[in-house]
Amino acid sequence: MILGIDVGGTHTDAVLVQDLQVISKTKVLTNQANIMASLLEAAEKLIQGDNINNINRIVLSTTISTNAIVQNKTSRVAMVLLSGPGLSPATLNLGKDAYFARGYVNHRGIPVKNINSREIADISSEIAQNQIHHIGVVGKFSSRNPQQELDVAELLENDARNISLGHTLSGQLNFPRRISTTYLNAAIHDIYQGFVMKEDAVALDIGGTTTDISVFADGVPLLEPSGVEINGRKTLIRGLYTKSIGLGGDSVIRIENGEIFIGPNREGPAAALDGPFPTPTDAMIVEGIIDFGDSRKARDAIALIAKKLRLGVEDTARAIIDKMAVIISDQVRQILAQINNKPVYTIHELLEGKIIQPKILYVAGGPAAVAPFIAQNLGYPCSIPEHSEVSNALGVALARTTAEITILADTERKELIVCEEGCVESIPRNFSLADAIET
Repeated sequence: MILGIDVGGTHTDAVLVQDLQVISKTKVLTNQANIMASLLEAAEKLIQGDNINNINRIVLSTTISTNAIVQNKTSRVAMVLLSGPGLSPATLNLGKDAYFARGYVNHRGIPVKNINSREIADISSEIAQNQIHHIGVVGKFSSRNPQQELDVAELLENDARNISLGHTLSGQLNFPRRISTTYLNAAIHDIYQGFVMKEDAVALDIGGTTTDISVFADGVPLLEPSGVEINGRKTLIRGLYTKSIGLGGDSVIRIENGEIFIGPNREGPAAALDGPFPTPTDAMIVEGIIDFGDSRKARDAIALIAKKLRLGVEDTARAIIDKMAVIISDQVRQILAQINNKPVYTIHELLEGKIIQPKILYVAGGPAAVAPFIAQNLGYPCSIPEHSEVSNALGVALARTTAEITILADTERKELIVCEEGCVESIPRNFSLADAIET
């Protein structure tokens, strides 16, 4: 048996899978102050009697980190960059907490300019004065030789700091993307510590905090071959093409100049579950689309919005749902326009000249009941698959665990580098690919 658990900003979902069949599933509220308690609560609901002896794998996933990035609720990060010649630091748009230090290795990993210990000490002092506890260190060609990153980290290190090193996150070349990847890895450290088809289609995973949008070409998910983009930051994290927007069932609703705005922030659960603000979930409860929590509290919350709009409660609830559908639909159209203006990569191949024309909308997640409104806006039918309310947990349970490393063999220097592992070994001049595979 496989136990899959997905921790979202609102709910923690779990499924028990055996022989590719869902044996049981559950959903519990996520305790943001104690993620482990939510994991255990979900697991305990599924594991009974002899089941525990039959589980041979437990797989976890979470959207909490992505939620925090989309809502700009990440930690402050200082970036120490060994940029060397070439790219102007001004083009990187890194803000006030970026420090450009001396030190440079060339594209073959050969040191050209050494780091300056005194300069790093001064940077360390300034970071301390600014009370920043998360630091990213990135050298331009650190994937070819990580030693300068390691040396800088050693000079910056103290018990109160978390330091992310660019070379440990990807062995690929691309300095700006490695900077973004390292920045995000450092920015979500505190959060992390606390914690089917044969046609073109769009898939939505509507959670409590965000909506994740992905696209399929001929039934195959699209891939980000160079690295995914998270909240506008291009990274070296290879993954499926997905865009997250700050809109979910528990997003805060506000009125500005007579117009409805939803998200990107989530300040707690829906009012129906004793949350502090009206949310789309409350609107769905008022409209009778979903049924849980205290419907009276949901109605009272929507009534506050109705008063500002000078509408009835039911009309306001419908207007909120329509607004949510319009926002998501507009994002889907923007994504499709972007995709159709460049080569399409799937997990199997490059589809040159492929134009994505979705024929169906697949929707999962707790608030998936809003799917018909989105589908109507987009103009194609929708489908809510079986077990959609725990789809992430099911996906992670069935996912195959994989790992990838980058090997650089420089036979002239007689050196082998596995940058993700920080491994450097001596090799003979006749070292070959077959030797690398055997190693």
